[in-house]
Amino acid sequence: MRSILDAKTPVAVVDARTAQYDDGKRISGAISLPADSSTEAIEKALPDKNQLVVTYCSNLKCPASKILSEKLIEMGYKNVLKYPDGLEGWLQAGQPAAEASKPM
Repeated sequence: MRSILDAKTPVAVVDARTAQYDDGKRISGAISLPADSSTEAIEKALPDKNQLVVTYCSNLKCPASKILSEKLIEMGYKNVLKYPDGLEGWLQAGQPAAEASKPM
C-alpha cells in the first residue's frame, strides 16, 4: 500500500467502513465512502471509472472493503484493489493516520 501511495499515479484511497465502525481515523488522504453507499454517492465521490481505487476497512475480518470493491467493479470501475490489512494493519506497520470528522 505504501508503494501505491508513493507512486506518481493518481489513486483514490477509500475507507469503506460504515458509520457504525468509523472512528474518524483514516489512512492519510483517504475519503470515507461506506460500503452501503448509494450508486449516486459513489459516482459523485469517484467520477473517473479509470482511476486506481484502493478500498480498505478496519482489519482482515472486516468485509466492507470487499463489498465496496465488488460494487465498484459491478458499476464499471476498471482499477479496483483491496487493502486487506485495513486501518489496523496500516497502523501496526507504523504508517500515519489522519483524523477526520465522523460521517453523518
